[in-house]
Amino acid sequence: EVRGSPIRRGLPVLVFTLLTTVTLRSDMVVLSVISSPDELGVYAGASALSMAVLSVSGAFKSRAQAAAFRADAPRAVSRELLVLLGFSVPGAIAAALLSPWIVALLLGPGYESASGLIRVLAFASVALMFLDVTHGLLAVLGARQIMVLVALVGAGTTVVSLVLLVQLHGAVGAAWASLLSYLVAAVFGLIVAFRALALESKVGGVRDGVRVG
Repeated sequence: EVRGSPIRRGLPVLVFTLLTTVTLRSDMVVLSVISSPDELGVYAGASALSMAVLSVSGAFKSRAQAAAFRADAPRAVSRELLVLLGFSVPGAIAAALLSPWIVALLLGPGYESASGLIRVLAFASVALMFLDVTHGLLAVLGARQIMVLVALVGAGTTVVSLVLLVQLHGAVGAAWASLLSYLVAAVFGLIVAFRALALESKVGGVRDGVRVG
């Protein structure tokens, strides 16, 4: 039993990691089966650019995690999410408008069709940043089972939307599937995260009241 307990504690993290990989990487797998190698290559280039936001979202995730320990945690976290929204949405709009120049500068000749993908994936990146911050909040709250549930929602939405959209729209369908799955998982995760934050704040207030009494 003692030997098994570390495995049981680590199992949710393993399942979460696997499901998150499905959410983030299934688009490439499905496209490799359904689409042409050329379309897959163009999508891979555009997708790599959109995934680069994860290197930026870490800073916002750390701020949100710190805010989760404040006495007014729900309000403090909300402020951090508004900062993220104010940073990410204008950036996505700019990327969508400048997508032909971004493709020419960063991907080069032969990737001209990636500009349409970037217009969609730019907004998928916004949802991905919020999803990354949500995962960080749930981790700092110790809500491992909820993390797995959020990852399951993301993976399930990804697989279903990819199967439906890629057959009809190819790489563009994969981009929309990514946007949809990140958005659904992020919204669901934030709802349960704020419920957990509200509960933590209420329990903390009761404990403080008991100490004062």
